[in-house]
Amino acid sequence: MSVAKKILEVMKQVDYLQMDKKLQAGPRYRYLSEEKVTGEIHEKAVAVGLIVVPTSMEILQSDDISTKEGTTHNVRILAGYSWIDPEDDSKIEARVMGEASDTGDKALPKAMTSVYKSLMLQTFMISRGQGEESEGNGNNCEGLLENGDPCPVELTQGQAEYSTKAFGSRLCPACQKREAARTASRQKSPSAPATTTADPPAESGPSREELIASVNAGFERLGWLKSKQIKFIYDSTDQRRGQLDACTDAELAQLVEKLEAETGSAESAKEDKPAAEGEIEDPFKD
Repeated sequence: MSVAKKILEVMKQVDYLQMDKKLQAGPRYRYLSEEKVTGEIHEKAVAVGLIVVPTSMEILQSDDISTKEGTTHNVRILAGYSWIDPEDDSKIEARVMGEASDTGDKALPKAMTSVYKSLMLQTFMISRGQGEESEGNGNNCEGLLENGDPCPVELTQGQAEYSTKAFGSRLCPACQKREAARTASRQKSPSAPATTTADPPAESGPSREELIASVNAGFERLGWLKSKQIKFIYDSTDQRRGQLDACTDAELAQLVEKLEAETGSAESAKEDKPAAEGEIEDPFKD
């Protein structure tokens, strides 16, 4: 019997598993444990002569996300397995991706457990169910668990409204953390070049440094025209810089306009006044 036919024999015996665990802390929901999945599959696989062994494990991503509760470790892996017929050593290869988060050092073991459970459920096409009626409020979480399964948590009205506004979908607190971790990881990763043509950027005014340079140039020009004392101009530069740093961009722009107007008036007055004997040539003159 081939490996594929032995897998089919196990599929005929296990087609549905009821969720056996219930999370009590935090968001309460039922889930299917890895222990139950392995226990149900093990006996049937041994009976038909089918074994599975891990062949590879690659860490695709590993990040530490800082939250108000502390540091959350998030890891994503790609694992390889082989379904083997021990009679003739024929095999079927499988690769499964998994992801998990933990505030301690259990993120990687959790991801490996998630991957193994997904391998079993997907290989034998096993469906899962609550096994009991629940009184829902219609605010089911729209997130995914670490193994890719739909999250079964029901949200309060307040949680649903907040997560919809913050994340664009209904997410329980645990899924909100996972989504925030994924978003942070995507932002860290280099993004691919955009495939669409972006609109040309709108024209912007002068930068803050350009405004400050214009103000300084205006003060120097006005200082030469009015005082003829170059030393006065440069001695006041450091003090003026501190004052300009406290100005907003709009205030700097207004100051540039005011200096330009005063400089124009000073230049007109200078042209009407006869040059004094020994006067230094204006260095700003075109």
